[in-house]
Amino acid sequence: MLTQTLVGRLLCLAVLLGVEVTALSLFVDNETLPRTGHLLPLLQEWGPSLVRGAIAFGAVFLTFALLKCRDALERVALLPIQPFWLAGHVLVAAGFAFVSMRLYAARQSDPNPDLLAAAWALMGLLAVVLAAVGFLKFRTWRQVWAATGSLWVVALSTALIASFLTQPARALWEPTTRLTFTLVKFMSSWILPGVTTDLEHATIRAPHFSVIIAPECSGLEGAALILLFAIAWLWLFRQECRFPWALALPPLGVIALFLLNAVRLTALVLIGNAGAKQIAAGGFHSQAGWISFNAVAFGLCVVARRSPWFSSGLMPGLTETKIETKPETTADATTAFLVPFLAILGTGMLTRAVSSGFESLYPLRLLIGGLALWTFRRSYRDCDWRIAWPAPVAGAGVFVLWVVLDRIAGVSSAGPIPAALESMSGPARILWLGARVLAASVTVPVAEELAFRGYLMRRLSAADFESVNPRQFTWFALALSSLVFGILHGSSWPAGVAAGFVYGWLYARRGRLGDAVAAHATTNILLAMYVLIFQQWQFW
Repeated sequence: MLTQTLVGRLLCLAVLLGVEVTALSLFVDNETLPRTGHLLPLLQEWGPSLVRGAIAFGAVFLTFALLKCRDALERVALLPIQPFWLAGHVLVAAGFAFVSMRLYAARQSDPNPDLLAAAWALMGLLAVVLAAVGFLKFRTWRQVWAATGSLWVVALSTALIASFLTQPARALWEPTTRLTFTLVKFMSSWILPGVTTDLEHATIRAPHFSVIIAPECSGLEGAALILLFAIAWLWLFRQECRFPWALALPPLGVIALFLLNAVRLTALVLIGNAGAKQIAAGGFHSQAGWISFNAVAFGLCVVARRSPWFSSGLMPGLTETKIETKPETTADATTAFLVPFLAILGTGMLTRAVSSGFESLYPLRLLIGGLALWTFRRSYRDCDWRIAWPAPVAGAGVFVLWVVLDRIAGVSSAGPIPAALESMSGPARILWLGARVLAASVTVPVAEELAFRGYLMRRLSAADFESVNPRQFTWFALALSSLVFGILHGSSWPAGVAAGFVYGWLYARRGRLGDAVAAHATTNILLAMYVLIFQQWQFW
């Protein structure tokens, strides 16, 4: 329990600082910072990198501390939270916000810009220290330092790579753009003989469509993401990897994603030239990249676990059945709890990829999700599907909170019915709207609650998640599963995190998955009614 409490405190600290930084970013803009004195130019150039580095450091340290230092953290002695230091943090944070407003609104003629910048930096650092000692006293921090050993070095190295090497890495954009251009030129000209190219402007011209390969489309960022993913895999599962052969996984992932990026751009040319220009420039262009990344990441995981050249548990000539490590029932249950959600998610990626701004094939999500749930229906017999009256009430509260947070954040604005939906025939429009409402009220709530509450929330407590009683939940499992649930809702992530917390609390309150599903379905039904009655199409 000490580990969960310690991690819970660290999570609270991270959430507090993250919310404060996010709130401040709504009112200050780095581009408006005057370039006077000596410190302000440095702040404008390196400030965003410092923020990225701090976030990366906290995320990596917290994740690895939980995964790799659990036993050592069990021996850390926790002391009560210190309200005095937290109150001091609030006061200093308020002063920091005031100085930030003045700093970012400073004029070019300000006589002491360096003094103001120095005061701003010191107040920010003091606010972080006060928050840190408010949640964990200095003595506890020293014990955490000793318990985690060299993990600080690993987290700091990752933070430096994620932040300060971003700018130098852009020097690779030009050569990678040229390489991507060459690959796309070869592929498209081989398939479509009428293609012409302009290397100077990185332009591929088909008879009826043209594509400019910008540096952002070179594949460098995707290759960097898959490289970090592969390295993280090698670190987390190093006991299962066969070295040095496993070291080939990161470059193999980079090469595979780089080639898939060229295939994506080639397909973009072919789709646009075939007459579907809106689909090519809209849904396909934005979704194909993520589909490629997910495919390569999944492929790396499969290869790393099942290939005898990369897995230490498998020798060439042996079959995987000889080294079975998990009960078959747990593996089957994992599949049953996750596949419906993954099926809906994957179908959505594909239907958006072939759309031109409006997902006209949305009914496929309902169909595929329903088939997946029906296929594994026998696996859900042990779930408690009973519903108590607080569940729909809580779901209605989440709906109100979702709308209010959307209005406060100004994430989206109300708009008319999408033109593509309005142009549909009557039966087609009714079919689309019916499928949208039915999916929101049935398949999506059931699939997401199975994945996030039924599986993830319990899996964070024990590997054999089926043996975990949801009523004996940990705050860490509830918080992290809610955070992941919220992140998957994109720009509406604050409301998503709050919704996930409410649904998870309902599930843990009586151990009934039916309560979480009922609350989730209530929220979605009310949102659907809000969209249809008040023309608030931004929620869809």
